[in-house]
Amino acid sequence: MKKIIYLSNGLSKEKYNEIYEKYGEYPKQQMQQYNLSLTKGFGANDGYLVEALSVYPSNSNSLSKLVTLASDEKKSYAHYYYAPYSSNRVLRQILIFIYIFFFILFKSSGETIIISDALNIVSNLALIIASKARKKKSIGILTDLPEFMGLKGATLGLLHKIVASFDAYVFLSEPMNKKINFHNKPYVVVEGQIEECGILGKDSLINEDNKKRNIVYAGSLTISNGVARFIEAFEKCNLTNVELHLYGKGELVSTIDFSKSKNIVYKGQVPSSELKTILKKATLLVNPRPTDQEFVQYSFPSKQMEYMASGTPVLTTHIPSMPDEYLDYVLVIKDESIDGMTRSIIEAMKMTDEQLLILGQKAREFVYKNKIGRVQARKILDMSDRI
Repeated sequence: MKKIIYLSNGLSKEKYNEIYEKYGEYPKQQMQQYNLSLTKGFGANDGYLVEALSVYPSNSNSLSKLVTLASDEKKSYAHYYYAPYSSNRVLRQILIFIYIFFFILFKSSGETIIISDALNIVSNLALIIASKARKKKSIGILTDLPEFMGLKGATLGLLHKIVASFDAYVFLSEPMNKKINFHNKPYVVVEGQIEECGILGKDSLINEDNKKRNIVYAGSLTISNGVARFIEAFEKCNLTNVELHLYGKGELVSTIDFSKSKNIVYKGQVPSSELKTILKKATLLVNPRPTDQEFVQYSFPSKQMEYMASGTPVLTTHIPSMPDEYLDYVLVIKDESIDGMTRSIIEAMKMTDEQLLILGQKAREFVYKNKIGRVQARKILDMSDRI
């Protein structure tokens, strides 16, 4: 049996809730969901033993002890090993480096595939040094470009060197390959994945609380994500029987007075477990991310797949990183101006309940057939045979 060591910030669902739920903070929910679904995907493939080497997210304010000791947790799909953590930043980095270095050094015997979320400097520096010492190949998962991580100077240069040291790559989009893979190493494009146990189908598009249709946006409430423009477009629609519900955090929370509109409701941030039910109950889900920004061709919004998995129809811009195979299953905003978005919203709301339900169900069937963790993880494992 082959062993997979997967290094990331991902925790088991139970561990994540245990640490963060009582404090009301949910750091890096999208990355948590990404790593959890991929870890489960690895474990769902026969013939592999998965060891999830996990580093707590750096903004884990609820872990207030000077030192939280290393621990482990067995699940049916993986054995989690949690690196030690410290509230002191310098001590935390030292502990993480030492733990990961010796973990890889002593736990990667036999036929071992080493896979890592490649954008954490300290943990991946330890992983690269140890894997080279053991002469083991490593695969780096790039969910973003190093230059978009807010780093500068020598720190950014070090991250670039670490990324270049991997033997193969997993990218979210094809353009990432040209930006990262200068030496034509093996790579595969996997834009994301969802958990295999999904949400049941839906039979209504009406909010039972107020008998209205409701459009939902869930994610970062920022100008760069096109949310402000979409809010303005929605207001121009003058739809009396439709509400816009906004979930998440971001700069717009403090700059927009939501009390001035009866049909726009800010709902705050909720844990991903609650959000799944909210998405399922919505009439329409929206992703208004502008397509003219450089970063959009190098990232695939995880919300796109979560939206489609809910069975609720999706209205989205045609982001460059979205493969054409998705276009048969979503409504596309073709004109991203405020007037163009207004027309797209009105056209979507003119669709009958039956038309919207059919579109949402088709999208759900598409992602559960092609984008579940087991299927996407298999692509990475197949690629590992070519290293």
